[in-house]
Amino acid sequence: MADLQESKIKNSTITWQPIDTEQTTPEDIYSSWCNSNFLFKEENIENRIKGLRSPQIGGIFAALGYERSDSKSAATLVMPTGTGKTETILSIVVAGHFKKTLVIVPSDALREQTKNKFVQLGLLRELGLIGDTVENPVVATIKHGVDDLDDLDKLLKANVIVASASALSKFTDQFFYKLIDNCSHLIVDEAHHVTAATWARIKSSFDNKSVFQFTATPFRSDGSRVEGKIIFNYPLKKAQEDGYFKPIEFHPVKEFIEENADKAIADKAIALLRADLNAGLDHILMARANTITKAEEIFEIYAVEKDLNPILINSKVKKKAEVLKDIIDRKHKVIVCVNMLGEGFDLPQLKISAIHVPHKSINIMLQFTGRFTRTIADVGDAKFIANIANPNVNESLEELYKEDSDWNSLVSDISSRKINDEQEYQEFRAKFSNSSKLLDLGLKPSISTTIYTMQHATWSPERYQLFATHQAQISDYVLNDEKTMLVFSVKSYIPVGWTSSKELFDESWDLYIAYYDQVNDLLFIHLPKMGW
Repeated sequence: MADLQESKIKNSTITWQPIDTEQTTPEDIYSSWCNSNFLFKEENIENRIKGLRSPQIGGIFAALGYERSDSKSAATLVMPTGTGKTETILSIVVAGHFKKTLVIVPSDALREQTKNKFVQLGLLRELGLIGDTVENPVVATIKHGVDDLDDLDKLLKANVIVASASALSKFTDQFFYKLIDNCSHLIVDEAHHVTAATWARIKSSFDNKSVFQFTATPFRSDGSRVEGKIIFNYPLKKAQEDGYFKPIEFHPVKEFIEENADKAIADKAIALLRADLNAGLDHILMARANTITKAEEIFEIYAVEKDLNPILINSKVKKKAEVLKDIIDRKHKVIVCVNMLGEGFDLPQLKISAIHVPHKSINIMLQFTGRFTRTIADVGDAKFIANIANPNVNESLEELYKEDSDWNSLVSDISSRKINDEQEYQEFRAKFSNSSKLLDLGLKPSISTTIYTMQHATWSPERYQLFATHQAQISDYVLNDEKTMLVFSVKSYIPVGWTSSKELFDESWDLYIAYYDQVNDLLFIHLPKMGW
């Protein structure tokens, strides 16, 4: 195949695979997709047949089916790390005949990785899923905000545009909306990394267009929900059973003296690494810290293991590209890092995780484990080391940090519970046709209710406005389509107790939920001041 060619424009790059004639245009490339058949060939290891993995086949069929339905709401595909999301994305773009696709990724590394797979169509050619008549796309990457119309027009000549969410946030409205108007489809990879504010801007611009989100968890890193109907969920438990997710071993240490905890974790992690290396396994250890200062302290512990060539990497490290290349080339067997080596950094040899500082969120922890469970030849099972005497473990993580905890079952069970909860909430949300900020944020009311018989009363939900006073304002309300459930919030202004002045007050938010059971003529009311 000919070498890739690139055109550099300000803050962006257009990459393409040279074709036989210089006259071939992006429109010709799109036509080649429309006029060719896509072979949905599934992998069969027993019969030595190469093809798409089971989760990829399921994701592709779900997306293409949804594309042809009458629904225009965003669609979410939940696929654990290591199950082949990128090839699934490539497949739906080509097989679905997406004319001009905007792909949003969370990092520069993933942007370049996605571009490189698109310009040569990744494994699609190697697996024989597409024929020789299918042309490779022209791919544009956006590295920063674009502020020149000529540059934007050049970018819009691409079949696929890959950009990070941070780059899109730097667009002015004029350039942003022109970009969106010219794209037929939106794909968001690792959707849990897109902040709610950025997503709100993008979502509003892609009304009545197809939007597909790929994620390993339906919750964003900022705690908000990944909006969009879940149309495909490949459970983590099934990924484990099918061999796409390496088993996890948890090796706890119990050190009650905080000053000694890092040394205890490091000693256990180094011992496990050396045992794996002696067994012929090509493993790398990663020590996690939450700040640069903490990472530097931890690195001093690992630095004495000279033969393992420890390396410290963070956002401020110099010659980062060279350091990352050395890590990929396995010149370092121990890596101490701060929020690095995430999505877009594909290194299956990362198999030992020394957790010196526990994560604060179970969502982020679930994403983190996926970095160590990828499967490849010459690697064994994932190993996690943590101090179970650590008093700073978040309540949501407590069940993981127990001496006899089985991370294989716990991680899959936690993931399953969270996804099932989200699916149930989506079913609840679907009963309300009207838009509502309350429902978009997600409700977590306490289960305390008061029940009233309605023998001498009439259910009149429209009278919710009577709750409003000069000290209590109704902020948002929504009624379900059957008009049996009313949800609204009230913002109250309460005088403070330590002064008689009317100039000072506290602001309080209360949630009201009323459900009318028509069959039994009962009214259930969720009382305020019971929590969200």
